[in-house]
Amino acid sequence: MDSEVTNLQNLYPDPSTLLGAGKPPAGTKRERRCVMSTQITLDQYRALEKEFGNFLSGNVTQAQADEALQRLDLLRKKLREFFCQPEEKKSLIKWIDRILKAEDMAHQNFFGQTFDLTPFRQTLEKLGKQKVASWRRLGMEIHYLPPFVFTQDLELPGWKIKPEDWFWEKLAKSKLFLKSDSGEMIEMERAEFLGQVVLVDTRCKPTYDNGRQMWKDDEEFLGPIMKQLRDEKKIAPYDLPSSRFGVLYQELDDHILPAIAKKFCIPSVQLETTIMGNILPQLYPEMPRHKNGIANTWECRAEHCNGVSHPLDSRESNDGGPAVGDYGYVISNWRSRSFRPLGVVA
Repeated sequence: MDSEVTNLQNLYPDPSTLLGAGKPPAGTKRERRCVMSTQITLDQYRALEKEFGNFLSGNVTQAQADEALQRLDLLRKKLREFFCQPEEKKSLIKWIDRILKAEDMAHQNFFGQTFDLTPFRQTLEKLGKQKVASWRRLGMEIHYLPPFVFTQDLELPGWKIKPEDWFWEKLAKSKLFLKSDSGEMIEMERAEFLGQVVLVDTRCKPTYDNGRQMWKDDEEFLGPIMKQLRDEKKIAPYDLPSSRFGVLYQELDDHILPAIAKKFCIPSVQLETTIMGNILPQLYPEMPRHKNGIANTWECRAEHCNGVSHPLDSRESNDGGPAVGDYGYVISNWRSRSFRPLGVVA
């Protein structure tokens, strides 16, 4: 029977006929196509169409025809499942598409190119709308930082202000290190994004006020965590117990960052690297933190300079650019230095 030939065109129906008994919602043909444009199944159909397109006007063996029918039947079932989904599920799918569209636009504006957002879509689908929305209410937006290496002389459409020469010189001389999960210091070879789905703290840091400055809208986010850790004497006391200021780097590693991850169900929480702190306000200019340059306080960074005892700090330049870097000491808890957590989701 395998030697017999069959015209596949007769076995390859139009997408609208794949619904079978699972009829689409009421509305015009155009409206039904809009539903399909959520790309739950239409992309799969197009993939099949491309794969078998060379057979449409020709002959194939019975075995090839049977395989095509089997895969088309699976697609028909998926289409039927989609059209039987409740409206809130379809709304969720559209919501994910809106996030992906905005992310793609941000990448194009800054990098001048697009990236494969499949890992981001898969993560969003896995997390679900409620969890992502709950993080957003805390001021933590979910984003995708594509794999990319940055160099000092690199020109990108949206990269208007770069880290100062000091940072690049230290990097070139192998003076910058990152601490691994095991506490080992690993030399930084490049300034880069790693292709991660992250939660970005959107807040603009406060301007220095003799140590009494506070981060905006921190009452439901880090304020309670900082106060509890100070009440339990796990971190050093401070005039304002709920403040992010006046902390030691070792306290961040040992107590604060793990407490944030646990309370808000984030797989991993760390500090932003210098390149992240520089680029994120320019990559996502709609965030309040794009005004960080008007504030003169410092932020802890993930890098260490010349070894574990010299963690890196940064603050923005006077013209509003996220550029200036320096390093301090692990034992120092400046009243002008705080931190910004970065959630790593995938």
